[in-house]
Amino acid sequence: MKSRIFSIILKGTAILLILAVAYIGIGYLLLSARRDSVASGPIGNIRVITGAQTAFYELEGGYAGSWKQLRDDPIADGKKAYLYIDFAATNDGYRYTLKPAGNSLSGKNGTTVYTDFICIAEPIDYGQYDRSFYVDCSNILRFEVGKAASKDSDPI
Repeated sequence: MKSRIFSIILKGTAILLILAVAYIGIGYLLLSARRDSVASGPIGNIRVITGAQTAFYELEGGYAGSWKQLRDDPIADGKKAYLYIDFAATNDGYRYTLKPAGNSLSGKNGTTVYTDFICIAEPIDYGQYDRSFYVDCSNILRFEVGKAASKDSDPI
């Protein structure tokens, strides 16, 4: 009788252990999927920004050093903007920073352009989002977990 009770307890413990491992595994998969879906927003936005910078480079002879050059300046001249999204504002919990880099030049249309640029997408709250992103004229998207990404961060 005692061995039968012991056997039932042992089987019950094994079943609970299997359920606990499955619960933890499913939780990890859901968390990983959520992290990847959250990162798809800033990654897509950075791709849009690099596309705008590439178009700007082709027409101006260098890269833009500000959001104004990509958004507002062309519209003021009666041309289509390179960007229609206001990345100077917060987008989906991320702050986007665009900085000129490299040497400054006089562009084809008399504007000041640069030989490189830096764009960083950083979460406003690292408690909610954990990854930041970096890109420059190489178009290699880099990321960092828990801090601002840089040119030395791992590529995606």
